[in-house]
Amino acid sequence: PYALNVSHLELFPLIASVVRELRANMNSPFFHLGYDERAETLECYRQEHNPVDFDQFESKLERILEYTGMPMDKVLRYDNEEQVEYPKRAGRITHYRYKDVGAINTTEPFFLSTGLMLRDTETNLEDAWDLYQHAQRCKAANPAGVIIFVETIDDMILKALNIRQRLLAVALGLLDGPPMKKEDYQRTFETACNDLSNRDCHLFGKHRNNKDVQDELRSRRDKAVASACKLRVRNFTNYLPRPGLV
Repeated sequence: PYALNVSHLELFPLIASVVRELRANMNSPFFHLGYDERAETLECYRQEHNPVDFDQFESKLERILEYTGMPMDKVLRYDNEEQVEYPKRAGRITHYRYKDVGAINTTEPFFLSTGLMLRDTETNLEDAWDLYQHAQRCKAANPAGVIIFVETIDDMILKALNIRQRLLAVALGLLDGPPMKKEDYQRTFETACNDLSNRDCHLFGKHRNNKDVQDELRSRRDKAVASACKLRVRNFTNYLPRPGLV
């Protein structure tokens, strides 16, 4: 299957159509190339005894992105956690996880990412105040942007884990201006939460963290990884690249 063959001619029209569709449905000036999906499918390549030509793929990917109007200085890439050397790596903005913030040594623009839950190994986020302080630490690193992982849009999980309130807590921490004292922050949080017509504006805490829900999220992720090599991608579009693009 050409999903496991980066030199297959039908792969790049597929990528071009996916990029075009994503850009048509997003209003962000940035475009993230992901990471988890590739890391998870490396085992598929090993099973197929098919080494990946990263340079070939990356150089063609960059041409496709530029062809669809996406400038490379707006394209995000994760830090090279695989430690694979490929000089033609697409994307000019590096995306680091918060746990690696102490090792960032660059004058180039970068993004930071973090989660919202207690299960994060790099954080201990128990309530809205903890999240606010964590957001302040992210801001202090002076990134070009901060990415917050939500994990799911399942309404039951959003409510059980107070995701909307957690997002508000982080957003307040990323605002311009001097840090707030805890009492001032709590008043600001409750006011903003009520203004958003949120019926549940408590500051949450340990007792609100639902271990069963978090276990369910982990289980879903593990199943997706385990089944990754069984899935195959098919091209259902008629988009063709400009002559010479691939």
